[in-house]
Amino acid sequence: MLRILIGGVLIALLATAQTTEPPPPSYIEQAQVLDQIRQNVQNYTKGLPNYVCTQVTRRHKDSGRGWRDAGTVVEQLSFFEQRESYKVLMVDNRSVARQNLRHDQVGGATSTGEFGSMLGGIFAPKSETTFDWWRWEVVNQHWHYVLSFRTMQPVYSIRDRDSKRTVHVPIHGKIFADRDTHMVMRLHMECDGIPIDFPVRSASVDLEYDFVEIGGQRYLLPLRSDVRSGERKQRFWNEVAYRDYHKYGTESSVTFGDRD
Repeated sequence: MLRILIGGVLIALLATAQTTEPPPPSYIEQAQVLDQIRQNVQNYTKGLPNYVCTQVTRRHKDSGRGWRDAGTVVEQLSFFEQRESYKVLMVDNRSVARQNLRHDQVGGATSTGEFGSMLGGIFAPKSETTFDWWRWEVVNQHWHYVLSFRTMQPVYSIRDRDSKRTVHVPIHGKIFADRDTHMVMRLHMECDGIPIDFPVRSASVDLEYDFVEIGGQRYLLPLRSDVRSGERKQRFWNEVAYRDYHKYGTESSVTFGDRD
C-alpha cells in the first residue's frame, strides 16, 4: 500500500515536471538554436529521397454568405532531385489525368513550396530575415521553440489567374522548432506589402510536418497545410493533405484509399 502510494506520488511529480514550461532561452542560446535550425533548413531537401505522394486539396469559397464547398483536386506530387512537380489526376471526382492539366490550370487558389523552398526562402541570406523569441509551446507532447520572423525582402509569389499578373512580396509569421531536434515542425506565414491595385488582398499559409516512412526509413515531410487568400469580394480556403508517400520510380502509382 505504501509502495503504491509512493509510486503514485512519483508519477504525479514526473507529470508535473514534464508540463512545467522551461525558462526562456538566453540571448546566446537563442542565437545557437537559430543557427542549428538554419542549418537543418538549408540541408533539408538534400537529405530527402526521390519520392511520390498524393496531394488532396479540399477547396472552399466565401462570397459573403459563409464558407461553401468548391470542390476537390487530387494530384500526384513527385519530388525528384530536390524539385517538386505536379500531375493533376482528378477534379471533383472526375478523372482528368489524360488532359495533362498543370497545377496552375485547375482554377481557384493553389500553393507550392511546402517541400522545402518556402522554408528555404525564409532562411536565405538574401531575404534579410529577422527572428525574435516568441514563446514555448507543446506540439505532439514535445516542447517547441516558437520564433517570430519577418523578411525584409520579397520571398513569396502570388499569381492572379484572371490578369495573369504575379507579385513578389515579403512575409512574416512564426516557426515552431522541436527543442530536441531543432527541426521545424510547423510554420505560419502571412504576406506583407501586397500592391494596392493587385486583386489578391491577403494570403497566408499554415504548414505542419511529421515523420513519414519511405523505403524503411523515416523522413520529416509535410503532413497537411491550410492556405487562405482574400480578394475584395470573396475569400478562398484550401485544406491540403499529403498521403501515400513512397519511393519515386518508373513503376510509381497512386492509390486513393477511401473517399476521406
